[in-house]
Amino acid sequence: MPYTTVIVRKARTFVPREASAAAADLRAMASEGRELTTRLRAVSTQLASSWEGRSSVRFLDGFQGQPPAGDSSALWFDAQSHRVSSMTVTTWETVPETVWVPES
Repeated sequence: MPYTTVIVRKARTFVPREASAAAADLRAMASEGRELTTRLRAVSTQLASSWEGRSSVRFLDGFQGQPPAGDSSALWFDAQSHRVSSMTVTTWETVPETVWVPES
């Protein structure tokens, strides 16, 4: 019998269907974060120009770190969107394969 059927494992790699939707959601969150950070900077500028004294200094000291934190979060969401959109999954399947077996 020159041919025989054997079971072999084959890898199948693909991008999950959910990846593009999840990546789009993450990009939207990054965009919203940038918009909020811009608005936060505007509020900070308004307060800094119209409010004086120790209360202003105390409040604005803690407030100044928030816009950069917002920028950092937006960058993180962007990075995750790229990571998710390029994600692949590999599954292993067993398939029958006919192979030549030389006669002895």
